[in-house]
Amino acid sequence: MKILDKRSVYDVSGAAVSLADLIKTGNEGEIFCIDSNPGYCARIFHENHLTATLFQKITAMVANPPDAGIINHREKHGSVVLAWPVSVLFDSPLGSRNFIGYSMPLVDTGLFREAHCYYDPQECSREFGGAFSWRYLLTAVYNIATITDDIHRHGHCVGDFSGSNILIAHTAAVAVIDCESFQIRDSASGRVFPSVAGTGEYLPPELQGVDFAEEHPDRYYSDRFGLAVMIFRLLMRGVHPFQAEGEDVSALPYIEQKIQNGVFAFASPDNSIHPPSFAPDYHIIPPSLRRLFSRCFVDGITEPNRRPSAGEWKDCLLSEILAMKHCRVNANHWFGGHLAACPWCNGGQEIVPALSSVSPPSLSSPLCVPDETYDATAHRVPESDVGVTDTPANHSAILLPEPHLTMHDVARGITIPCRLPVTVTGDGPLLIHVTSDVPWIEIANAAVPVEGEGGVHVTLNTGNMSSNGFQKGRVLLSAGDIREEIFLFVSVLPEF
Repeated sequence: MKILDKRSVYDVSGAAVSLADLIKTGNEGEIFCIDSNPGYCARIFHENHLTATLFQKITAMVANPPDAGIINHREKHGSVVLAWPVSVLFDSPLGSRNFIGYSMPLVDTGLFREAHCYYDPQECSREFGGAFSWRYLLTAVYNIATITDDIHRHGHCVGDFSGSNILIAHTAAVAVIDCESFQIRDSASGRVFPSVAGTGEYLPPELQGVDFAEEHPDRYYSDRFGLAVMIFRLLMRGVHPFQAEGEDVSALPYIEQKIQNGVFAFASPDNSIHPPSFAPDYHIIPPSLRRLFSRCFVDGITEPNRRPSAGEWKDCLLSEILAMKHCRVNANHWFGGHLAACPWCNGGQEIVPALSSVSPPSLSSPLCVPDETYDATAHRVPESDVGVTDTPANHSAILLPEPHLTMHDVARGITIPCRLPVTVTGDGPLLIHVTSDVPWIEIANAAVPVEGEGGVHVTLNTGNMSSNGFQKGRVLLSAGDIREEIFLFVSVLPEF
């Protein structure tokens, strides 16, 4: 019986899963809403795509998912949604039954857009009116690096990086779809199910021209390359790292050809090769990120293991997020902490459009401090540059004059009361709900009404900290759809 003739399928325990509206039809199958769980959907395959290998691959994915806290993060502005199989589905409850598909988190296509909408200047301007600022771009690529790192730590690979299977929301949250096309490692048997897809502009030189239906190379170092390309394009307004102009590349009209020949014009010693004329100034990119790009696109051309890992990107991007500066002229202009002046303003003429109404950017959780010697004070945004919200003044908003707090060499086993300043704009007070994501930040009051300038009170209990270097925690503030967060970095004295 065709699945469209019935409204119930069954999970591995035999429990009925009631299907609702058809969301999408494709060459391989259909996607339906699930009646009993609106945050999830069911992917049902056409009969001609049902194979034993597909069943084994989906079963391996269900058994070895990336971080469950990320997958199950169902808040409206959650930072990461991964369309990962959570349950295998069958055509009957028990006994002799056939595999027909799987359930997975539902990605809200009203909230998310394909990544190319954000790195293509025309599409970005049309969709967001320029409101997707440098602050949002850095946050989005941080979230992409975070979920890629999590995928790799579980032994899997994305395989096919592209601007259509990575989605981004206006909050800078990200979603990853088409996960069944990933390279998957079965954690029980060690078997690897290959990825048979690839997008040429995101593939490294060693995989250019490979027929993935016939050859099944490991995709780990390919993922490192594809991730770097995605980060570069998002930060450089859609320009591909291997777009280049000049006499020495006139015989290489296609990006794939330039990748094969290692033509990274942004760090080329050849004066006859240069970036395209429409590319932004490469120096808007902080030096730490430029060094990672050079490792990937120069050193990593012939030595794939030199390409930065997703974890390295994540740590470096977090440092740069904390180092950002805020333009005093245009509240929508954020820029790298290495720059002395706003690069988006040109003689008073705005290059990035004026402020629009968007939600605060959402960082993925958990966050990682780059290393044990990380000095958060060196990356703190100057106080004179912070506290401007991306919400128009006629709407309620939470402003944080000190969004990052750092304490060095604190004694272990003590409690420290702290008042964190918070300012509310708009009409009337806001009832702010306060939570934390670590046990050593203790909340005095879970709900605090704030009107104008106010604050929330927390206590740092260093007795609840681990003993390794800097500890990082967040105080999360929410009022309806408004969400902000204060980062706390604390180092404790070593135990003797």
